[in-house]
Order: sequence, then C-alpha cells, then structure tokens
Amino acid sequence: MLISSSLNRRTTTLLDRLARLGATLARERRSTKSNGIRLMRLNAMVLNLKRQLRLLSEERALRAASAPRLVPALVQARLR
Repeated sequence: MLISSSLNRRTTTLLDRLARLGATLARERRSTKSNGIRLMRLNAMVLNLKRQLRLLSEERALRAASAPRLVPALVQARLR
C-alpha cells in the first residue's frame, strides 16, 4: 500500500493493518466455510482500528489548531 510521506509512522501502521484486516475480512466473507465468530472478531478489530485512526486525526487537528502562530518580525513591525 502506497501511503503519503506526510503521515506519521503510527498512522501509516494503522492504515496498513486496516488494509490487511479488511482484505482478510472480505476473504472470510467470501469463503464457503466462513466462521461467524471469526467474522465478528475481525469486524471488531476493524472497528477498533478505525476508532484509533479517528482519534489520531482528532489529536492531530487539535494540535494544529492550538499550535502557536509564529509571526515574522517584519509583519509584527508593520502591525505596530
């Protein structure tokens, strides 16, 4: 899976795991001998990874929103 280099390592790891689990879940659903318990566990794992990704996105957005804004000295001089 090709992932943008702007994402951090934890996010890329979670995305890779989610892709592999999604493929496994799809394969299990297509199987003629699919196991209901295995399907439930795989689905729970997928939901957990999605929740973790959502939390990472929320944390990243919060950090970006609360980061201090650096104003260049030239702009500050014009504002005064």
